[in-house]
Formats: sequence, structure tokens, C-alpha cells
Amino acid sequence: MTWLAEAAPGASRFAAVLGLRPELRDDLDAFTGLLWSGRPIDASLLDVCRIRIGQLHGAPRALDHLAVPGAVAADPAAIACWRTDSGFGDVERAVLALAEAFALDPHAADDACVAAVTGRLSAPELVALAEALAIADGFTRFAIVLGIEPAGAHVADADRRETRTPPGARSAARVPSSTPRIAPPESRGDDAISGSVLAHQPELLRAFLRLYGTLWSHGVVDHATKEVLRLRNARITDCNYCKNVRFSEARREGLTEDLVTLIDDQWQESRLPRRHKIALRLADAFLLDPHGLTPEARTALRAEFSPAELVEMTAALALFMGFSKITVVLGREPAAMPTTIVPTPDRPH
Repeated sequence: MTWLAEAAPGASRFAAVLGLRPELRDDLDAFTGLLWSGRPIDASLLDVCRIRIGQLHGAPRALDHLAVPGAVAADPAAIACWRTDSGFGDVERAVLALAEAFALDPHAADDACVAAVTGRLSAPELVALAEALAIADGFTRFAIVLGIEPAGAHVADADRRETRTPPGARSAARVPSSTPRIAPPESRGDDAISGSVLAHQPELLRAFLRLYGTLWSHGVVDHATKEVLRLRNARITDCNYCKNVRFSEARREGLTEDLVTLIDDQWQESRLPRRHKIALRLADAFLLDPHGLTPEARTALRAEFSPAELVEMTAALALFMGFSKITVVLGREPAAMPTTIVPTPDRPH
């Protein structure tokens, strides 16, 4: 069911693999439970997006365990043809257009695409939607990369879209904006995450901060390796804020700025440590083509990292990518920002 050497007990294939990092699985379950069952937005909208993102990545059933019992289920065949199917209304069409852009290239979610959603959803609903898109995109890729999507889940090749947007292929004229497409609420925290638009959903924000703190400060992978993955994602996803932030623990472990500059498209020929190069093979497959992790790369990853470490690294990529895409899509990227060292995330007290 997976190319990892082991798995934990679990109610689904996904849960069994993520269960190799049980604290991380519990915190992710708490966060996704709030999203899909807590009803911050119509769960049927989230399920339509979850299925469509799965279709785009060639694994439409990868996150079936998130489906809410009793929620109205749309026909996957109709979802694949949502632009022409008469069963979808204006809200569903606006949300699906945003979901496709989010999954394939968040920079394609232009003002008109986002405005079509903001005209129909409240700010808290849009934030919940964006977080659900981040989870659907990131953890569908997680399931594909680790080989745990349900058997027979792939759709026909004709319905698959290219997942990859090559680095540097976006318009050089794109100017990031520090003006968010929705304003953060007046009541918000002081740090970058708590002070962002995510504060429109305070309960979800608390759950995410716990999940992110568990990932960073209560994990099994060294901070420097996770930071290498985060920064590779920042460059491929092209999030200006993410590219210029450095977490303090990784710096303390020796990830100097000279090494950070090597996390570019020529990293294979660089003087980065071998461990980081092996980790970057995972990152590039995850971010550019989740079906493209070669058997040779899997062998190298298994030789360098334990199954629990590989699960944590892949989950980290899911969160790094998903939430940097939220920054891009909701429009709060600084056009210019100095390199800034910030405290490594930990669980809130």
C-alpha cells in the first residue's frame, strides 16, 4: 500500500501511514475535522473542491476519508465537467475555478477569479475555503507521493492536467501586493500567522498553530532539513514572504545563508549536504509532479530517512505548499522584504 517499510494501525490507508507520526496525525485530524465537520462553510462545497483537486492530480479518491457523512455528494463525472454541467450554480463555479487555479498555479488566481468568490462568500468563509484547498492540494499530493492513494483511483489520462508550473515560467511583470484581497480582522495576533487573514477563523487558527508547532518543534526530523524543504517550496510556489523568512532553529543547526542560496534549480550540482540533496528530490517530486518520484529516488530516501521521518517531511511539504499558496491567492505578499529570522513555530500555550 506504500513504498515505506512500515505503517501504523489506522482506519484508512492514509491514517495508517500518517500514523507513523501519531501526534501529527491527531493534530491534522483535529484541524480537518473543524473544516469539514465544524461547518465554517458548506461542507458540500469543500467536498466538490476536494474531489476536483484529486481529479487534477490523478487521485480523486485520495482523501475520501474527509467526506462528511450526510453531506450532499456531487457526481465525480459531473465535477470533472463543471464548466458545462448545468447542475452547478454560480457559487460552485466560482469556487471550482479558484480551486483549479490554487492546485495548478496559485498565481493564475487573478483579481477576477478571487472577486467572483468574495462576491459570494463572507471573509470567514473564504478563509475556511482557502484552508480546505490547502489541505486538499497538499495531502492529495502526500497520498500520491507516498503511494497510498486507493487502488484504481487514477482517472483517464485525458482528464489529467499538468500539475507542474516550472519555476521562472510565470510573468516577470507580476508584482506581489502587500494589500490583501480580504482584510485581516481587527482582532488578531502580532505574529505573521496570527496577524493574517487566517484570524477570520480563530478556532481554525488555533488548531493550525498547534499542528504547525507539532510539525516544527515536536518532530523527528532535524530543523535544517525541514527548513530546506520549506525554502524549496517557497521558491517553486513563488511566495515572496516565505522566500525571505528564516526559522531560528534551522539557523542554529548550521543552515547558513550561504547554504540557503544553493536551494535553487541547480541544487543537484551544488555543495549542499548529501542529506539535503536527497530531501530535495522528495520536494521537487512533491511540488512539480507527485507521480514522478522514481524508484531510485525512493531507494535513496529510504536509505537516508526512517519511515517516520519520511512521513513528517512529506506532511511538512503539504503544509508548506498549501499555506504559502494561501498567502499568494489572498494577496498579502510583500513586494520587497529583507531576510528576516523569526522564532521557530511551537505549539501555543
